[in-house]
Amino acid sequence: LGTLGYVAILPDSLSPRNMSTACEAGSLTFREHALDGLGALAYLRSQPDVIPTKIAVMGWSHGGGATLISASARFINTTRPVGGGYQAAIAFYPGCAAFLDGNLASPLLMLMGSADDWTPPDRCVERGTALQSAGTPIEWKVYKGAMHTFDEPSPNRVVRISGRTFHLEYDRTAAKDAHDQ
Repeated sequence: LGTLGYVAILPDSLSPRNMSTACEAGSLTFREHALDGLGALAYLRSQPDVIPTKIAVMGWSHGGGATLISASARFINTTRPVGGGYQAAIAFYPGCAAFLDGNLASPLLMLMGSADDWTPPDRCVERGTALQSAGTPIEWKVYKGAMHTFDEPSPNRVVRISGRTFHLEYDRTAAKDAHDQ
């Protein structure tokens, strides 16, 4: 990324809390994860090689849910980060339950799979449609047949967490298009 002129920061929300996953019930909340992102935003804005008004947030799965919160006007108005919110937000297969009511503070792109049984896209599409109808800068793509982690080139697998079963599967076509987005 450095050769393209971008700086990336990957905040660790788990290790400082002595956690290894955000997937178990009762673990890290989307809001806590989003607040950690605001810490990274403040840090980046303090760096001389970063344009403070050109910072975006991007997250996958639980981080995607935190991204939805981070793009929310209600969250930004409540937390009031110095310099305002993010310039843009991108959420890969987000936890759509995190999508707060109200307007957005940042343009938002959501990339989701229609067959995702862990974070189904329905609420995101419903909220996105309402926001888009109101003129809010929001876009989304729902990849037909794509499952959770569709952009992660690893073997297909089944995960059981908190008594539920989820399917994770790479989809080369969806992954390429999502990354092009």
